Amino acid sequence: MRKVFDVCAGIDVHKQSIVICLLKVGQDGKVSQEVQTFGTTTRALLEALDWLMAAHCQSVAMESTGVYWKPVFNLLESSMKVVLVNVQHVKALPGRKTGEQDSEWLAELHLHGLVRSSFIPPREIRELRDLVRTRTKLIGERARHVNRTQKVLEDANIKLGSMASDILGVSGRRMLNALVAGENDPTAVAGLTEEIEDRMRPFAETHDRLDAIPGIGPDVATVYISEMGVDSSRWPSYRHAASQAGLCPGHHESKRKSGRRRHGNRWIKQALVQAAWSAQRTAGTYMQAHFRRIRTRRGPKKSAVGVAHSLLVRCYVLVANGVEYKDLGPTYFDDHAKEVLTKRLVRRLKQLGYDVALTQAA
Repeated sequence: MRKVFDVCAGIDVHKQSIVICLLKVGQDGKVSQEVQTFGTTTRALLEALDWLMAAHCQSVAMESTGVYWKPVFNLLESSMKVVLVNVQHVKALPGRKTGEQDSEWLAELHLHGLVRSSFIPPREIRELRDLVRTRTKLIGERARHVNRTQKVLEDANIKLGSMASDILGVSGRRMLNALVAGENDPTAVAGLTEEIEDRMRPFAETHDRLDAIPGIGPDVATVYISEMGVDSSRWPSYRHAASQAGLCPGHHESKRKSGRRRHGNRWIKQALVQAAWSAQRTAGTYMQAHFRRIRTRRGPKKSAVGVAHSLLVRCYVLVANGVEYKDLGPTYFDDHAKEVLTKRLVRRLKQLGYDVALTQAA
């Protein structure tokens, strides 16, 4: 089998240690192997980097294990090529029960170019992603606190919700001053939002282009950029991007088997599904017509997922080609299937007992 690298390595990542298997291809074509174990402190990771650099390692492959891979990736990416591998793609071989065996298997696959890299955006996009995800969590936590506070007040028969639309707003906080503290303070979210806006300035043009899509809005546009980045060349087509987001149908959909969607990036999927519900309320648009078309056959929830897929495709095309959004209009499907629609409506009228004679309008 053809060898892609002269020197490469596989890294098995654990919470307190990493196991590195280094493979070298000699002039005679034989492969030598060396395995070392390092800690996960910064000093230990720097020692691992020095060891790899001294061996002239060209590329390393490592598993995306929880969050433990992040400090290793951040330290190595500036010095060599780092391939982050989905654990499910390399765990198919039975019998490997130790970190040393895992690193050897990774290195062997990587040496022959048999591992596929996961999508890792540039550092500035990763930092923006962390901020956006933190904001989303804080907003969700605040909403849960508001609902919990509202429930306690209702249990005590205090009808604060009837007097204040937001029980933790200005008026509500004056009434509940004793409850205002820590996680309930909205200023933390406001400050975080300001930092996100600062980091979004280099991508303002792309952000405005995405914001023009019905249902997307500024927040969802920010989520898309932070999760998918601004370089669409990472995916060969929009289908690969939809797979990354977990918004593509299952492989057995056409065979009437389970059409369960694959697991993907839950952050972008959640944002686009919410955008789909908003898009279907935008009158006179393609997205509204698309939602209603699917709803008649599959119901509203699957319609939202279908529209979310369409929204992702349009985001991908706009970012990849640098074009502005152009809505196809609410009559797009009728215009492209006019004859079929006419036959269906005539057939339905005949079933209701009418004689139908069609005349072309002037």
